[in-house]
Amino acid sequence: MYKAKKNLYNEQLKYYEATTATIDVGLKRDIRTAYYQLWYLQDKQLLFHRLDSIYKSLSAAAILKVKTGDSRGLDSIAANVRMAELQALLQQIGNDINIQQQSLSQLVNSNDLMLPLMQPLDKLTMPAQSADSLHPLLALQSQNINIANAGVSVIKNENKPDFSGRFFSQRLWGASNPFTGFSVTASFPLFGASAYRSKVKTAQAEVQLQQKQFEYQQQLFNTQQLQMQKKWEEITVFYLL
Repeated sequence: MYKAKKNLYNEQLKYYEATTATIDVGLKRDIRTAYYQLWYLQDKQLLFHRLDSIYKSLSAAAILKVKTGDSRGLDSIAANVRMAELQALLQQIGNDINIQQQSLSQLVNSNDLMLPLMQPLDKLTMPAQSADSLHPLLALQSQNINIANAGVSVIKNENKPDFSGRFFSQRLWGASNPFTGFSVTASFPLFGASAYRSKVKTAQAEVQLQQKQFEYQQQLFNTQQLQMQKKWEEITVFYLL
């Protein structure tokens, strides 16, 4: 019985360790997502600043044409409208950058607002998935199966007699030497065989449920991985053309 419970506690400890690993992976993913989104917004802001400079030059040229009589002012009006639109977009991008900076600072537990380096991003490669390694979420579900199996062992041992012993030493009143000895206790389960079988079946059903959940998540993960691989190949071909 003690061995079965010890195994159950060990499997539960592994589950908590796997949970920590899953949280770490999710945190790294969120940090990467926030960083790349921030880089995209910053690059978009730089592009719009360039467009704003171009439209300012066009507006100045249109105003000059009006003054010289070469134009009735329609070009100037169009350029000013476009400049106003770009200013509104730049303000919105600035707000989005600030929100993304706060999100990134929260993820890395910092009070500083960070920005990516003003340089092109390195080309990313599709990471190879090792055949003998599990995704952290799959590893977590696999550990649920181990916990359920350990629970079955505990329930099976509950129907067996439990023996325990203890040593004791006590001084009796009026005696100079302490009285020492040991005792043995035997515990026998009181519920019947029918209740025992029901508990075992329930525990075994939990194992099957966790196994089905693992198989479903594994199938879902493999499908998503194939979709990502296909999308990656399409992007690679597009940029090679």
